[in-house]
Amino acid sequence: MTESYSWITGNAMVINIADAIILKKFVYHQLCSQNLSYMISGSGQPQIVRTPCVEHKIFVPTSEVQAKITALFDLLDQKIAIQEKVLDTLIITKKGYLQKIFV
Repeated sequence: MTESYSWITGNAMVINIADAIILKKFVYHQLCSQNLSYMISGSGQPQIVRTPCVEHKIFVPTSEVQAKITALFDLLDQKIAIQEKVLDTLIITKKGYLQKIFV
């Protein structure tokens, strides 16, 4: 999944999923957790080609289990985002204090 206003190049690949069978966010979370480096080929300009992607297998539980797993990881992502904002604020606050003390 991409963030809003992302640039997708001609080298991008799309996974077409019917939501009734597999939740897209479930696939996203699962693929994020896997080591997919075996799919990378080439050394000068590393790339991922179609064949290993097509042959890659993932575990697909029932739709109810997918929904529960997805909800859990979405909640964790939200909590992480909140903590990252808190951390950013603390870093800015520290820099401000350092500038006042040592200038």
